[in-house]
Amino acid sequence: MKLTYRLSAALLAVMLVVFTVQAWWRLSGDLATFEEDMRQDHRAMGRALGNAITEVWLSRGPDEALRLLAQTNEREANITIEWVWEEALEAAPTAFPGGRRAREKVGGPPGPGRPWHLADRPGTHRLHTYVPVDVPGPRVGVIHLSESLDAEAEHIRATVLRMVFVTLLLALGGGITAGVVGVSFVGRPVRALVDKARRVGAGDLDHPIAVTRNDEFGVLAREMNTMCDRLAEARRRLDEETQSRLEAVEQLRRADRLMTVGRMAASIAHELGTPLNVVSMRAQMLSEIADEEAGAEAVRAQARSIGEHADQMARIIQQLLNYARPASCDRQRVDVADVVAQTTALLEPVAARQNARLVVEPASSPSHAPIDAAQIQQVLTNLIVNGLQAMAGAGTIRIAVGRARRIAPGQVGETPRPYVTLEVSDEGTGIPREDLPRIFEPFFSTKPTGAGLGLSVMEGIVRDHGGFVEVATAPGHGCTFTVHLPQEDDAHAG
Repeated sequence: MKLTYRLSAALLAVMLVVFTVQAWWRLSGDLATFEEDMRQDHRAMGRALGNAITEVWLSRGPDEALRLLAQTNEREANITIEWVWEEALEAAPTAFPGGRRAREKVGGPPGPGRPWHLADRPGTHRLHTYVPVDVPGPRVGVIHLSESLDAEAEHIRATVLRMVFVTLLLALGGGITAGVVGVSFVGRPVRALVDKARRVGAGDLDHPIAVTRNDEFGVLAREMNTMCDRLAEARRRLDEETQSRLEAVEQLRRADRLMTVGRMAASIAHELGTPLNVVSMRAQMLSEIADEEAGAEAVRAQARSIGEHADQMARIIQQLLNYARPASCDRQRVDVADVVAQTTALLEPVAARQNARLVVEPASSPSHAPIDAAQIQQVLTNLIVNGLQAMAGAGTIRIAVGRARRIAPGQVGETPRPYVTLEVSDEGTGIPREDLPRIFEPFFSTKPTGAGLGLSVMEGIVRDHGGFVEVATAPGHGCTFTVHLPQEDDAHAG
């Protein structure tokens, strides 16, 4: 509606300017015509009186001539007529408004019947006309005619009032017309376009604008409908691509888990061998005890041993299955130290086979964070397995859980946030500094074997949790990965 008001105001302003200029022009012309008519009347009357006075002056004397002038003055209701000698104009020019000034303006003493005029608005507000009369004798007579300009002023007032009334009437009619036309042809289409733009901003790309016009607003509405159709199609494609990427990422993560499971298979098989041998021996002993008809207590002891080793195998197999099977993201408030304990318990057999140790440094206090425990277990598993491969033999991998306040990379000027830190250090060969910028790229690997997915998947999981990973390495002296996981809130930051 603001545009409608502005258009209406602009139209009214232009109309008022045009009407004002037209009124001034017309009024100026009327004034000029009015005064010219008065001058012509004065000139005609002055010449006629001048001729009549000259004749009477010559035939019956000056007294009769002046009496004729006085009688004429009495008969005229609007014009005042008097006789003036020229020397009176010269001697007391102020007594006759504009007498000398007007005569000088026409250029010297005028001849008989040649009048001069002055519209004396500042003074008496009258039109003065001086008509020289040729009479016998050395003296020059002048007929002085003066007429009030009140009629002119009244004409001006009436004309101004009439023009103001007509102007206001036209302005009112034009304003109403402009308002109605503006609302119908501008306001409603603009409102519909604004509503559509707001819906698009809110994500609603349906409900196209009904287009029934062929003007610029109709073109704009059709283009907006076309834009919404294209945006909807682009969003649909983006959703499909996003879903495909999510599925691809999940497949990469599962493939990485399966690769890790494959690397752990030999160690797991070795660990399962001992419990299976015990179970087998205990079963054989039960059979022998049964043959010898021994006491029930001995049988129960053997059965307990079988059950304990069977439970141990079940736990190992369950841990392996839990790690290998795909799971949906389920973030809960978890103590990260518990995830570390579960993961190291699963990987200790792998480390023991190459005479390596997993050392978990005790946490000073619980460090809870909203995480998916299975995914963070995969992160920790990747880091530990990579550390074992980097050492390729005996050595120590240290795992520490802590807390810190940090500003994430790329967020300069932000307030430090509380993080739970998960630090994994190995005693391997380290990472060449030229390879550091690429270690999180998919399929990049510095090892002769492997798909190069472990660190990429690990970094993606941490990023999905809103965290980040830092790497510190010294070639030949090992490598330290520090995972930063956002805490649940500041109250747990300590």
